[in-house]
Amino acid sequence: MVNVHDAAYALASAIENCEEYKRLVEAKKKIEANPKNKEMLQDFHQKQLNYQTKQMMGEKADEELKQLQNLYRVLSMNMDLNEYLQAEYSFSTLVADVYKIIGDVLEKVRM
Repeated sequence: MVNVHDAAYALASAIENCEEYKRLVEAKKKIEANPKNKEMLQDFHQKQLNYQTKQMMGEKADEELKQLQNLYRVLSMNMDLNEYLQAEYSFSTLVADVYKIIGDVLEKVRM
């Protein structure tokens, strides 16, 4: 019988050793080494969060979406920020896949 805790630790280890995670960690180091880039990325993430919050609350957020898209284009012109955003996207996709796999199992027992 599989020990779920052992499998969870194995998953955590697999994540730490996967290419997506390693790329994200390296990209993060570059961003943290440049205070201006770090500030711009934090601002982008804050605006993303505000947009997502409005969406979840059912509020119109067309203007916020335009601002996010414009800011993303600007950030993408910076090589280090673009590298981080691409690595973040790849890692987020991996994590979403893992959540879906786990969610599919949990869905079987929901009423």
